[in-house]
Amino acid sequence: MTPDRPPFEERARRLLRRRDVRFLLVGVGLLVVSMVAQVPAAARWREARLDRSYFVAGGDAERQEISRLSFGMYLPHRRWLYFASMGNGPLAADAVWIKSAGYVTREFDAKYKGLKFEWLRKLYETVYDLDDRWAKAAHVSAMILSAVRQDPEAAVEMLHKSMMRNPDVWYLPYQAGVTCLLWPGHASDAVGYFREAVRRPGHPAILEQIIPRLMSEAGQLEEAVRHARGRYFVGGPKALRVGVVRQLAEFVSVLLQRDLEEAVRRFRSERGRLPAELSELRAAGPYMIRFDVHYGEAVVLFEEGHARLMALYRAPVGNARTPPLAALAVRGFINRAVLEKKAPPPEARDAYDLPFLYDPKTGTVRSEGVALIEAQRTRAVIRGAIRHFARQFGRNPESLDELAKWVAADVARGKTIADDRSRRLGGGTVPVHPLAAWGARYMYDPTRGELVVPEEYRVVPTVRKVEELKAED
Repeated sequence: MTPDRPPFEERARRLLRRRDVRFLLVGVGLLVVSMVAQVPAAARWREARLDRSYFVAGGDAERQEISRLSFGMYLPHRRWLYFASMGNGPLAADAVWIKSAGYVTREFDAKYKGLKFEWLRKLYETVYDLDDRWAKAAHVSAMILSAVRQDPEAAVEMLHKSMMRNPDVWYLPYQAGVTCLLWPGHASDAVGYFREAVRRPGHPAILEQIIPRLMSEAGQLEEAVRHARGRYFVGGPKALRVGVVRQLAEFVSVLLQRDLEEAVRRFRSERGRLPAELSELRAAGPYMIRFDVHYGEAVVLFEEGHARLMALYRAPVGNARTPPLAALAVRGFINRAVLEKKAPPPEARDAYDLPFLYDPKTGTVRSEGVALIEAQRTRAVIRGAIRHFARQFGRNPESLDELAKWVAADVARGKTIADDRSRRLGGGTVPVHPLAAWGARYMYDPTRGELVVPEEYRVVPTVRKVEELKAED
């Protein structure tokens, strides 16, 4: 069945039932297309221009088998398909689309891995050439090319072409962004596609919140923070603003944690030792400038601290586009105010109003709020994997090591695994607890098949700004 269209056979029946000669001719043409597309091409292999790598060393039986797998597929040139359908490109596109569905099914059973899905890109390109306004087909084709054919370049290329022909379809740039996000080395390209998606009409409101999350996972934390801040200042329903603040709390805390880690690394590189505490970074040199700039941009979450600092400078706190505190941070204003004890140090509390933790033995820095959330997410993934293991083997895993190795083996076999499970357990080792430097770890009871969670890590960190929003009338 084609996306968003009636089944191919049903459309043919409708045409043939019409008494009008024109519809009868189109119906006959449709049947011709179907027949031509199904003709075995063993005798026309030169026209198909198949890759020469198909001809491998081996006996006659092996050669015949490769020939059968390779040449059982024949695709006429799109020009002949267009003529056969009497100029009805979308109708011919339907026929090729159905052929592609059968081809994908067949290839999953192919015995020779080197031959798998070699025709897939050509099939989908032909569908696009015959009906370039069929946005849903381009969308599905790109997903299959990326996930099944493992060809993200072809997927993005197809989506980009379809985006140009369908300027009002939001899910084409969105899918291009997701594809780039999962394509090693192209995460930065995802941001531009995500921005394009939200500029197009009809996109769901939730996309405004999903995109900053995707940007964050792509390593574009600064972009994610700016995008989420912009969404907050646009206004809108209270529930939406609460969601944006929750996102900001995590993104900003991770960003500031990263800045503190970088400051500690620079201090160690230049001084030959680790700082005894984070406050030592302030007096030692310009290590905290980047941290202060990002703190100055996070007006939404640190308004009280911003107000104190700006009162010293006698300037307004700022808005979504021009936070003046960020500009002052570049000139060392925040650093000087903290050293002169005119303002509390921003690095004392993260965006959850929980402390930034520092271990002077290892130089580890953690936002406690982010650490608790990350630990909860990992525990949820581990619990799900434990249940899956128990259903498959009829017992609980003997240890978390056995569980991780089982997940890694599934990943190595190419089995479809949930992204979170693959990312956290797919390496074959138990995830390190984010508070490991302070003695925390994931503890497991094999008799009950349950994780043992210390009481102090059960609390979900809250954001003061969220509570203020919920209290609004």
